[in-house]
Amino acid sequence: MSGPGTPAGSGSPRPATLLRRLRHSEAKRLELERKLMEYKKSDAYLMKLKYMKLKNCLREVVERQNRALQRNQALFKELDQLETHLKTSGSAMIQKMEAWYGREIKSVITSRG
Repeated sequence: MSGPGTPAGSGSPRPATLLRRLRHSEAKRLELERKLMEYKKSDAYLMKLKYMKLKNCLREVVERQNRALQRNQALFKELDQLETHLKTSGSAMIQKMEAWYGREIKSVITSRG
């Protein structure tokens, strides 16, 4: 089985043949590397990267929005409870103040008269 670069009877290729194959392989590797770089610079690749980044950003924004919504709902609940408490304690306080001022006014009127 002798090839174009091998002498008849010898089993291994000559150094010149190996060198030629090496150069061909290196040229092919460089061409593939150049194509890869072109692809990485292509609009489709860049758009896919931008899409992935935007998708991640959107996911983070949605998560923050959900946390903010839960926090706001908890705050609204606390405010409603506080408002209810103030209304009930405020009306009780007003009744106590009316009774106290009523007694004070009566005592002032009776002490003058």
